[in-house]
Amino acid sequence: MKIKKILLPVNFSSCSLNALRYAGHLAEKFEATLLILNAMDEETNSVDINNAEKSPQIKKISELINDDPRLVNIMTDIIVTGKDKEDAVLWAADTFDIDLIIMGTDGIRSPYDELAGTFSYQIVSSSPVPVLTIPPDYQYEEFKKIGFGVDYKHIDHTSVLDIILEFSYTYDSEIEMFHIEKYSEERASKEAYESAKLNDYFLGVNHHFMTIKNHSIWEGLKEYIEINQPDLLAIMPRKYNFFDWLSHDSVSKEVVQHIKLPVLTFPDK
Repeated sequence: MKIKKILLPVNFSSCSLNALRYAGHLAEKFEATLLILNAMDEETNSVDINNAEKSPQIKKISELINDDPRLVNIMTDIIVTGKDKEDAVLWAADTFDIDLIIMGTDGIRSPYDELAGTFSYQIVSSSPVPVLTIPPDYQYEEFKKIGFGVDYKHIDHTSVLDIILEFSYTYDSEIEMFHIEKYSEERASKEAYESAKLNDYFLGVNHHFMTIKNHSIWEGLKEYIEINQPDLLAIMPRKYNFFDWLSHDSVSKEVVQHIKLPVLTFPDK
């Protein structure tokens, strides 16, 4: 797939403004149009959102664009709507043929809230297009290594992985496919079949496979990130129940704190 349009929801919080700067780098790299979306609350719905001179939101976003040389030099559009923020993002993704949504993890009160139970999670769990979430204050770096968490039991088709190929082609990234295997699991014949299918799909791209044995998914994920230090973590959250893992009461907040890198999620169909 070719990333031509990137959607960036902004509510003027520090997290969303950091994501805006980050999105500018990606839009420049992919030569994509950046659509900046602001969903207003009910108290401001009386404002004429289509009139740039009367809309403070449009004026404020325009000032942000003009203050950033990178944003000035790429194609940007501003969308202001009175819709509910979740509805607004999903509506914009469908209406404007969005290829990628970039979001800052907002409303952070703890590392637990960073990845579960937030607005970002709501979008990730329901978005029809890939979503890239950016941790607070995370500074842009090119993706040299993409860590792709795989579950050999749930790879039905590979077309949804086109977004990973696009990132790899654009950044000349290494793709490191990792599987966290519990000690009690027995290797199934399907693992060899599914890994061969992935190997064929990523043919011509620098990629390799690795298995991490651990009694705990969480400790295994922590081990992978600490040892291999990927620049981007790619997961298919609904099928792999990734966010269910993170929100489970038995998961220590100390483990979740280690996921301080961009997370690329994509729909499972």
